[in-house]
Amino acid sequence: MSTPTGSTPPRPRPGRGVDLPRTRDVTGTRTGTHTATCSVTETDGRPGVDPRPRRTRTGVALGLVTAATAVTLAACSPGDTPAPESPSPGAGLTGASSATATGGASRSTSTSTAPSAGRDGAGGSAAHGAAHPSDDKGTRTAEALPPLKDQCRTRDLTVTATRPEGAAGSEEFSLMFTNNGRSSCSLRGYPGVSFVGNSNGTQLGAGASREAVSGSLPVVTLASGASATASVRAGRAGARPADECRPTPADGLRVYPPDETTAAYVDMPGLVACADSATELLSVQPVMPVH
Repeated sequence: MSTPTGSTPPRPRPGRGVDLPRTRDVTGTRTGTHTATCSVTETDGRPGVDPRPRRTRTGVALGLVTAATAVTLAACSPGDTPAPESPSPGAGLTGASSATATGGASRSTSTSTAPSAGRDGAGGSAAHGAAHPSDDKGTRTAEALPPLKDQCRTRDLTVTATRPEGAAGSEEFSLMFTNNGRSSCSLRGYPGVSFVGNSNGTQLGAGASREAVSGSLPVVTLASGASATASVRAGRAGARPADECRPTPADGLRVYPPDETTAAYVDMPGLVACADSATELLSVQPVMPVH
């Protein structure tokens, strides 16, 4: 629209005027590896509103502007690349596994092997109180050692026990593992040991706990006919509360050589165990050379 000659263009009065865009740069940082900078154009579309800057009247209005800015940053940030996730603890590392075999043996002649029927855990080579499952408390989870290539198998061993000798509140004896095979084999770690009774191989009480030893577990290599030993301590059932222990005569011991899942049976009449499955009377040390 043209202006008449000699006239002065009208000035917009306060509260009235032409809608003009207002532009401001907003810089924000998003989660990731990039910072986005973009222009935000604000236009008040209401007719007759003064385009001059206005003060924010309340904190609520400021909060709305801040929220709108955040949304605008999210919309205009080009090609954001998420920050790489940190690897989880232990990622890329390979841990040693723990043996988890369980089983038992039915009653048979002394030192013979039999299929499992009880609930005590197998022996193991895991260091310092290591690992196998559940009811045998002598088989607790820990980092297992790598298996021996010439591991002695139960079928090639004769397992016997020395006569128990009394100590304060307990009896001590040794298990003997003799290699009956034609070639040499090796043992390392703790045997699994438990009382059995009822003339049918039923486990009595908890399995043997493992006594900690200093240093690494030795590898005991047995030539044909040679023996290794492991010390066992048996607490006296009579020293436990009768209503908790429920003293019961034991027929002998079920013994798993280290890292074996087939048991041998050792006849040991005269031992008294606890029928309560949670009562622990036995503890065992790792296999050692016979001196």
